[in-house]
Amino acid sequence: MAANAESQPRVIWARSVDRHKQRLRWKRFGLWYCAPVLLLLVPMAVFAGPWEALGAFILLGGFGLLVACWIFFKNLGQRVNPEVRSDGITLFWARRRVPLAEVQRYSTFMSSVEGAPAFVGGDSAAQIRHSVEIGVVRFALPDGKEVEFKWPELPEAELDTLRAALDSLLPGRWRQVKGWYDPQS
Repeated sequence: MAANAESQPRVIWARSVDRHKQRLRWKRFGLWYCAPVLLLLVPMAVFAGPWEALGAFILLGGFGLLVACWIFFKNLGQRVNPEVRSDGITLFWARRRVPLAEVQRYSTFMSSVEGAPAFVGGDSAAQIRHSVEIGVVRFALPDGKEVEFKWPELPEAELDTLRAALDSLLPGRWRQVKGWYDPQS
C-alpha cells in the first residue's frame, strides 16, 4: 500500500491565481455596465414604452453578453491547468505527459500572441495590436520531438519558480533561449 501512495504524482509547481482580481472584474462589470443599463432601461420603459425598452434591452443585453464572455474566458485562462505534477518518472500537465528520462534539454521563456489590428481609429490605431504574454516551457525529446507547456498571462517571476521546480527533476538540462527554441543548440 505504501508503494502505491509513493507512485501518485505530486504537485511540483502550482500557478498562483489572483481570485480577488477575478472577482473585481465581475464587480466592475456589474457596477459600470449592468447598473447603468438598468438605470437607462427603467426611464425608457416609462417614457418611450415597453416595446422600445425591450428592444434596447435585447441590444444592450447582447453586447453585455459579449463583455461577460470576455471576462469569463479571461478568468478561465488564468485558472486552467495551474499545476505541474510528477511521480519522479513522468511530468504531468493537463493531458500531456513528458517522460523525464527522455528530456534532452528544456527551456523556459516568455512569448506573446498578438491579436488582430484595430479597424477603427485610422492608421495609428491599425498599428496597435493587443498582445497576451505567455509563459512557455519547451522540452526537447529524442527524434527532434518537442513538447510545450503554456500559460497565458503568467508573470515572469512565476516562470522562474517553475524553472526552479523543474531544475530539481532535470538538473543541468535547462538552456536559455531568446524567443523560440533552436534545435541546433
